[in-house]
Amino acid sequence: MIRKVYWSNTTYAADHELMGSEHIDHCIDAIRQYLMCNADISPINWVWDEREGKSKAVAQVAHTCRNFDEIKHWARGRKLLVPFRTDIQG
Repeated sequence: MIRKVYWSNTTYAADHELMGSEHIDHCIDAIRQYLMCNADISPINWVWDEREGKSKAVAQVAHTCRNFDEIKHWARGRKLLVPFRTDIQG
């Protein structure tokens, strides 16, 4: 949704249920919390490049990734099924 809001040609109203600023702010905050709680502390090594005359990050740093398919499987097994209600006014 964040990508769609910022990179599409569609303009959404600020109070749009899913694409409005309140929901997008919530999404950005969720990403912030995730990054802070799961920060990758793998060192980023830098080397001096004589030819270019500047330091460059070494891209071959090993990172440990989670298995996203397993995460989706875990989440699907714990989803909350809420029946659709038609008697709610609002």
